[in-house]
Amino acid sequence: MKVGLLFFIMLSVIFGFAYYFKEPSISECVSKTNIWSPANAVVEYEDFDFDNDFAHKTKYRGPPTPELERAWEDLWYYNGVRFPEDRLPLINRTHDLGGGRKPRKAVDGKGGYHAAIDVFHQLHCLNLIRQYTWIDYYRTHSRIVSTPLPFKDSEIGIRMHLDHCIETLRLTLMCHGDTTPLLVIDDPELPIGVGADFSSHHKCRNFEVLRKWTKGNQIQPTVPNTHEPEV
Repeated sequence: MKVGLLFFIMLSVIFGFAYYFKEPSISECVSKTNIWSPANAVVEYEDFDFDNDFAHKTKYRGPPTPELERAWEDLWYYNGVRFPEDRLPLINRTHDLGGGRKPRKAVDGKGGYHAAIDVFHQLHCLNLIRQYTWIDYYRTHSRIVSTPLPFKDSEIGIRMHLDHCIETLRLTLMCHGDTTPLLVIDDPELPIGVGADFSSHHKCRNFEVLRKWTKGNQIQPTVPNTHEPEV
């Protein structure tokens, strides 16, 4: 009897240590660092160096062109996905948001609510701020690139949209608080002899996997030529 009890205790200790020191799964990490989302199931992580030297050229930089606009739209221009009604408490919401406000039902009649994945809203905001830095170009070169819909609003309306976007990105950056080290570099070729390693090494969620999941789970097709998908 004593031998059996001792064996049971030893097994309990071994399994306890194994559980305590085991590496958490991706789903466990996501559940600890994110509120519930229908997209959480496809989250993956990857390590890579940013390719972001100060004057580095990418397809997302430079004056507006049809190709550049398409590249940005491919990053964010997606409609909402289905959100299960019974999961509202997991995001601190109810079926009655007060003041006559309530979550919108999915328009395809298949149940659930209509929800946007926030990273695409954030990218929309970043894109709008980028476009605003070229607002005169969009207004005077409509034969080359379409004028973004928000820029057809009043000047007050444009400023309210931009202020909303700047606040969105401020909150997002502070919420996620990236702690990646950004090394300061001695560089004799720079005017002041010192710069920063903007191509730093990061651990990131695989955006392409998330983008493909969202594209494949849209509730309805993107509305053409509005540059404002329904969210």
